[in-house]
Amino acid sequence: MSYLELLQKEVARSSMQKVANHLGVSRTTVSLLLSGKYGAKTCAMAQRIERAFGQINCPVMGQLLPVQCAEYHNRQPPLNNPVAMQHFRVCQSCIHNTQCKDKTHAKH
Repeated sequence: MSYLELLQKEVARSSMQKVANHLGVSRTTVSLLLSGKYGAKTCAMAQRIERAFGQINCPVMGQLLPVQCAEYHNRQPPLNNPVAMQHFRVCQSCIHNTQCKDKTHAKH
């Protein structure tokens, strides 16, 4: 799903103002993006939208927001919980883990 589709879906689900507030931008910025009239490069806004509203298909947990995914792969190893440790190990080599150097071994 593209960042514009994510943005459209979220605006339809709530409101343009709520989405703008969540993204930390003006309502006008959201409106310009949706209408295709945004005058600046969209790379930064695309990343912001995907981080806020995108879904990641976690092999262990299912659908997660990127923020939730980052919380899992940035946490300390859960040494006292074997199930959580198994998830931690999968997470450390996952393609969605921005800290992982090798992106070829855990594609899913």
